[in-house]
Amino acid sequence: MTSCSNDDARPVSEPKLPGHEFIEWVAVGGTCQEDHATQGGHYAGELVHWRDMATGISTRYGSVESLDATSVEAMTDEVQHPNRYHPPFSVDFRDIAASYFQSQAFVLHGVTDDLKHVAGYAATCNLSVTRRLDHLPSDKERKEWTAH
Repeated sequence: MTSCSNDDARPVSEPKLPGHEFIEWVAVGGTCQEDHATQGGHYAGELVHWRDMATGISTRYGSVESLDATSVEAMTDEVQHPNRYHPPFSVDFRDIAASYFQSQAFVLHGVTDDLKHVAGYAATCNLSVTRRLDHLPSDKERKEWTAH
């Protein structure tokens, strides 16, 4: 089991915090859908693992964003049909168990980041690991990956 702290509110790519050591960065991709819905979408994002050096307590968290939501078709549909269901833009994960970081594919449960429903909705994601690093990726690394 992991511990959740106020540190969880920081973005995935934030530099190292004093007193914490970075353990692992994991890029993931797959499908997600809100638990109350039947329509899902394609998502990709990042998970990170930090450890408090004084206590040894690990913090694992991350998020994925919709790969479909930014297409011209999706944005046009959102404007033309504002009352139609559209999958959420992102799903946030907190307190991720260590076993997920050791797997190549897994199911994660998170909460959507939904502007229409402030509290968000429960969501389930089927994710696979696409890349692992023992450091936070630099802007240069990210550009190289997207160039290929």
